[in-house]
Amino acid sequence: LGVGPTLRDGKLVIAGTHDDQGTTRATREVTALHFQSFAADLEVGEEHRGDAGLMLAIETRQGRQTWFFKLFRDREGNLVYHWKQGAKEERQQLGRRLTPGLPARVAFELDREPSTPVLTLRLNDEVIYSEPTAVLKSAAGSLVYGAYVETSNALPVDASLDNVSVIYAKP
Repeated sequence: LGVGPTLRDGKLVIAGTHDDQGTTRATREVTALHFQSFAADLEVGEEHRGDAGLMLAIETRQGRQTWFFKLFRDREGNLVYHWKQGAKEERQQLGRRLTPGLPARVAFELDREPSTPVLTLRLNDEVIYSEPTAVLKSAAGSLVYGAYVETSNALPVDASLDNVSVIYAKP
């Protein structure tokens, strides 16, 4: 798509212009059963013209997503979360906007103590989602986490991550 992730002044940056519709991701993976949390400061630039956000996904070895959860700023500047597992999915506008050029702290935290693990999503330390997430109890494969930008056409993208924190442990 003509855009790749780079490091600038210690930040992960995805910026440029997509050649066509599509998604650019910067991700890492961990064994799904070992994941505990992923947090970062997300900043979306003034020129960005698509979705930009952070994501978790369970992927097979062939790269197929069996579950995902995303928090993103849409093209209009609204904050949205979206999760999907098979035919089940939920997409929710949060009634908030992410100001261009102003970072927001996003954290995905997984509490494995209850019989069904609870996934909590925080925005600037405020809980905006917290629900049992059965798929993470005994998930096979890898849990992929990271940042992404997505456009519906050849459009400019500009997003960055800073102060990234990842916690994982063997159960």
